[in-house]
Amino acid sequence: MREVGVMMKRSRGFTLIELLVVIAIIAILAAILFPVFAKARAKARQATCQSNMKQIGLACGMYQQDYDGIYVPTNVRNSNYPGNNGYWWSSLIEPYMKNIQLLLCPSYGCNFGGIGTWTGAGYCGDTAGGTSTCDQPPRARFVGGYGINRGSDWQGPAGRTDDAVRAPGDTILISESMCIVASHSTFGWPGNAKCRGIPPHNDGINQLYCDGHVKWVKVQTDAAGNLVSTESVYKWTVNDD
Repeated sequence: MREVGVMMKRSRGFTLIELLVVIAIIAILAAILFPVFAKARAKARQATCQSNMKQIGLACGMYQQDYDGIYVPTNVRNSNYPGNNGYWWSSLIEPYMKNIQLLLCPSYGCNFGGIGTWTGAGYCGDTAGGTSTCDQPPRARFVGGYGINRGSDWQGPAGRTDDAVRAPGDTILISESMCIVASHSTFGWPGNAKCRGIPPHNDGINQLYCDGHVKWVKVQTDAAGNLVSTESVYKWTVNDD
């Protein structure tokens, strides 16, 4: 009986100090691990985006084969609509993709007119505005975070023949963008600076080149909130000389 009493006396729970120590250790571990987990999730979204862009590249390649070596144009005009924009490039490659959600970057954060939807609201995906009358309804443009390279003064590869692009491995075709078109220093043109001023993938963006490969590129933010690519300007413009 005495031994049983001693054993029962020794059986006790945690003290308040012990619980506080355990909680403190858990809090320290959480503070260390949460940023690691967040970075891992960001890397996963970056990889998903790269996969999307590779599939977009395949669709653009199939379009090019069907149209005698012509890269997918920015748009195909329709004189029945004011502004003469017609069908944008996202509509043109849609038949070559089995999943239209490939046009949606998982880190795209702008929400003017609906993320991952066909919309005619405003000029670009990041611009609040009424229904656009210059695009072919019902699929005017796809808001998802990708834009075709318009180059300087629309001198990008879109709509050009393959022999016009001297260096397809160094020429950007599609870039992450807050608009349906993109250029070296305008990833959300004309759009909202607050929306477009945050690089979606670890201080950088993914870009699809004319030869079909995808690469992550570091970007910077200028005083106006625009994302500016650290890549050379010549990668954005086709040289016809």
